[in-house]
Amino acid sequence: MAKPKMLSVETIARDPIKDAEGKEIGNFVDFMIDLEQNCIPYVIVSLKSRDGYVGIPWGVFKLGEKHSFILDVASSTLDSAPGFSEDKWPDTTTREYEEKIYKHFGCPLCVRC
Repeated sequence: MAKPKMLSVETIARDPIKDAEGKEIGNFVDFMIDLEQNCIPYVIVSLKSRDGYVGIPWGVFKLGEKHSFILDVASSTLDSAPGFSEDKWPDTTTREYEEKIYKHFGCPLCVRC
């Protein structure tokens, strides 16, 4: 029987986000949990290259080595991603922001879970 690969959100929140070359580009701020579909559709990230926060579909990340996560996305895509300020988060009573970031990152909504 294979061992399950599980990490707590608290552990992941302290892990760095790196680009494909291994350079640290940001960190996790929060995890959005969809209570209707029982999944994590996207995470909130703080990037070193820009102010504020960005939502990124959870499925875009890959597990790296030594507690890191790889975000193999062009820097231009990250810099132009729909973001928001620390004090004005997107409305979570609709799926508007979620749909916007999935479209931006080229992910079909059905792969969110």
